[in-house]
Amino acid sequence: MMSRVYIWDRAVRLSHWLLPILFATSWITAELAKDNFELVDWHYRSGYALIGVLVFRVGWGIWGSSYARFRSWSLNPKTAWEARSALRPQSSSHGFWGSYMSLALLSLLSFQVFSGLFSFDTALYVGGPWSDSISSDLVSTLTSLHLLNFTALQGLILVHVSTIIGYRLFMKKDYLSAMITGHKDESLCRDGKPTQGFSLFGLITALALAGLIVGVASGLVISP
Repeated sequence: MMSRVYIWDRAVRLSHWLLPILFATSWITAELAKDNFELVDWHYRSGYALIGVLVFRVGWGIWGSSYARFRSWSLNPKTAWEARSALRPQSSSHGFWGSYMSLALLSLLSFQVFSGLFSFDTALYVGGPWSDSISSDLVSTLTSLHLLNFTALQGLILVHVSTIIGYRLFMKKDYLSAMITGHKDESLCRDGKPTQGFSLFGLITALALAGLIVGVASGLVISP
């Protein structure tokens, strides 16, 4: 039986699964609100929660455990090219393509919630909490980009899920269970070192930063 290495801590795994759940909730509530206006409030709530999780993940990527940190990602094309025939992956965290996929998903999700704060739905006649603070032209632009970015996110998520399934079916590489249990097969790791460097300060800081940004976004800290 192949040995497994503890890579993903609980904070990474929880935020990883909360992101698609909250994105799906925002999507579903936006669609159903056309027939049930009360669901608009849940669209707002899921959006604020999504902001909180995103900010926390960024904070944990800076102050978190070793493999949660962005500096463990493989973003250097030269390094990826040199490691193409290596027996071991170039990182125990994210490989080259996984790093850029994660970066793209986090970036598009961040823009989605940001643009949503300033967007205005003409069908429901309701806008984001900060839509009255900018010009109507800018609101229109951000609303269009919000919808366009949503389509891009759908495509990127489809590619991401298909890739994970493809790795499992055709290459026998199980990345899904690693994000559930936290343990990766040793063959998927650069070395046998488990994640380390858990920081209580980092956890508190990331949570506090997430709470602050959600407070600003929702208008509780600063009025729109």
